[in-house]
Amino acid sequence: MSDETRPRMPAATVETLARSVFEQAARYGFTRIDQVRLASALLSLCNAAGPAATGPGQKATATAAATRSVPTPPSGAGLAHGARLVIHALDASHPHFSTVAGWLQELFAAHFLLSAASPQSRNLEELLRCDRNVFGLACLDDGRPAVLLAYLDHDELHQRAEMRVLVGDPGLRRQGYAEEAARAWLAYGFGSLGLGKVFAQTLQGDVRTMQLFERLGFAVEAVLPGELCIAGERHAAVRCALLRDAYVLPADPPPSA
Repeated sequence: MSDETRPRMPAATVETLARSVFEQAARYGFTRIDQVRLASALLSLCNAAGPAATGPGQKATATAAATRSVPTPPSGAGLAHGARLVIHALDASHPHFSTVAGWLQELFAAHFLLSAASPQSRNLEELLRCDRNVFGLACLDDGRPAVLLAYLDHDELHQRAEMRVLVGDPGLRRQGYAEEAARAWLAYGFGSLGLGKVFAQTLQGDVRTMQLFERLGFAVEAVLPGELCIAGERHAAVRCALLRDAYVLPADPPPSA
């Protein structure tokens, strides 16, 4: 039965259901901004379902598409590169896994493990096992691991994911490696992964990270007071995003003569 022939729900039923969803989300801990994001997601799912929206007993193809897993590249496979580094796929079997796990013991580096879509504390192994996440490790020409990168909660239906960037070795910071790796990672995301939107969430006081995302072309979408709790203290977060249409992919190298 199409939307044109299916009888419309009474207004009172729609209002009651909407109120129920709103109250359940509030009890779950949704902020006002989260409620707006929920309404936007519902509208997107409705539009994606097309005129013949999913009815009782029908297969929810749009929802299935949203939860489809990301093909996991083999450990160590080359994903992208910059002028001074190469980004390889990372999993728990990677020879530098223990080094990377050590980086995340730093207090504010632990923010890397928090996803805006599901903001509970998770360890690196759990995130690596999740087939909606893609991790990369940028290594220098001499093989030293330098930058940890990730796309968390890759949503294929809406073609978006949350980006993470961390220069783990303090001795390699402030040398441009974060920006070089991030640009290569964006090219991989918009190119190979087919993303249409990349967003990032960082601590409001993290000026260097904010400046990095600004140089990459990200625009601030919202400031979220008290969004994150780190070591028992609440911190404001800044959410910013970059659309594929606003990003210029690096040109392919000219063919060799």
